[in-house]
Amino acid sequence: MICKQSKTMKNYLTHKNLILIAMAMTAGLMALLIPAIQAERDAALELSCAGNLKHTSQGLLNLESSMRKLPKAIQTSSSGKPYRSWRTQVYPDFLEQLPRIYDASTAWDSGKNMRLINGTPISIGGKDGAKAIVTLPRVPFCFACPKCKNPTGVNYVVVTGTGTLFPDAGSVTLSDVSDGVENTLLLVESVTCTPEWIEPRDLDIRTMQFAVNSRNGPSISSFHPGGALVCFADLEVFLMTESITALELQALITIDGGEPIRREELVSRGVLIKKSVD
Repeated sequence: MICKQSKTMKNYLTHKNLILIAMAMTAGLMALLIPAIQAERDAALELSCAGNLKHTSQGLLNLESSMRKLPKAIQTSSSGKPYRSWRTQVYPDFLEQLPRIYDASTAWDSGKNMRLINGTPISIGGKDGAKAIVTLPRVPFCFACPKCKNPTGVNYVVVTGTGTLFPDAGSVTLSDVSDGVENTLLLVESVTCTPEWIEPRDLDIRTMQFAVNSRNGPSISSFHPGGALVCFADLEVFLMTESITALELQALITIDGGEPIRREELVSRGVLIKKSVD
């Protein structure tokens, strides 16, 4: 009887050890798989973000082709007050192709325009004359990074100021870019400068930080590991890494500085990583 009990106990312990070993192996496999799954998810979100960035950039270039110039990033009223953003020209006319829903005859923060971001139901007329009541998201998908949960502002901005594609006075055409469109930033990602999509505010060359993911103020920045996405004026999208220097970034922002810095050289050094986006 004692031998039988001993054998039973031994079998029980062996079975228990096997269960513990299986649990340990499962935990080990999960520890290996979770980072890989997260990395794959991050890569998918980054690619989706790159697609949004290129889509919006294409809208800007469509507008440049139509108007023979890029839009002013920030239109001002006769009193000099910021009045309208470039985003209200690109969206919806050149992106979503919806009927006009923004009232350009009033300021961006008028009651009529604020309804576009405060959840007010809006009546939209279709091509057949039928009316539809819709509630727009605070941030249209085309202006938000898919990795940003519950965005309260846009994640894609231009850089404004003297020497950029979006100067304070006047407008620029692509033919004005003597540094080469492939060496000049058109649209960049930011999580530290996040205006409302109708708000006339973007990164300002006079106040921005010339570093990626800077903690000292507004900058080119993102939720993606290793850098932030940018789109050049030739519609090529890259991940700009944190290794870029202030001088290199300034050179890519200006259109006619004559700097000897070229995108292909930054790519060869791994400062820029190309993203293939349709």
